[in-house]
Amino acid sequence: MAGTIEHNAIVVNIVSELSIRMKGRPCQVYANDLKVRIRSADTGKSPDLIALCGEHQFHDGRRDVLLNPRLIVEVLSDSTEACDRGKKIAIYRQIPSFREYLLVSQHQVQVDLFSRANDGRWTLSDYSALTDCVPLCPASAAPCRWRRSTLRWILSLPEAAPRAARLPPED
Repeated sequence: MAGTIEHNAIVVNIVSELSIRMKGRPCQVYANDLKVRIRSADTGKSPDLIALCGEHQFHDGRRDVLLNPRLIVEVLSDSTEACDRGKKIAIYRQIPSFREYLLVSQHQVQVDLFSRANDGRWTLSDYSALTDCVPLCPASAAPCRWRRSTLRWILSLPEAAPRAARLPPED
């Protein structure tokens, strides 16, 4: 979903970071323009970012509608946060390949990672300090983490952002 400069900067930063970390792995990262089709719910969604590992599965041969994401990322805004945390996750969880759901605040240091374990149970890990190390790569990929400096960079806002919205300087 299109949004503010801050929203788009965060999406671009996440795409850049994941693309670098997935280099040489059988995974791809896509932003904004691809849709996800959830067959069991007979609906489609347009997440901010999708990552998948392995072969692409397309809905009715359409190359802009994926069926098998592993990771979905939503950058939260005031107008979408309730839906992203409620209806969307309930629908996304119906996708068999779906393993990780990352929600990133654009207003504060807050990253929530929902992960599906092999037994099908979901867990929530929240990261709200720049010292946190966010473990993030689609579940089938080798582990990778966003370290403190990476998290700071991903959440960095342009200088035009209001002072209250900018992150404090790194120690």
